[in-house]
Amino acid sequence: MNEKEEWNQRLQEQINDLQSIQKYLNKREKQLDAEIAYEFGGDIEALQEWLFCKEQLLKLCSEKRLLDEKLREVKRLINSLEEMCLLPEEIKQEDSKGSREGKISEFKENLKN
Repeated sequence: MNEKEEWNQRLQEQINDLQSIQKYLNKREKQLDAEIAYEFGGDIEALQEWLFCKEQLLKLCSEKRLLDEKLREVKRLINSLEEMCLLPEEIKQEDSKGSREGKISEFKENLKN
């Protein structure tokens, strides 16, 4: 078996493993939904509302994770700029009171707006 065939075989094994995991997770999700339906006493409207809320919560959590990642990246970029002294001249220079940190904070606030 050549290298390409071995690579394809490993990829296929990984795909099969992931498909097995996906089947298990789908089955478990259905079990949980059935348990929730039982807890709601068969109230279809309440169950539909629950499922809608669950879906919305998952979307919001996913969006929050993405925003958190972007925010961390922006903070890293700001820190890199500060370290490389590439911020505007007025920020790089300390005023007579030596409040460089205050100017940096002010600059960050202006970035937010």
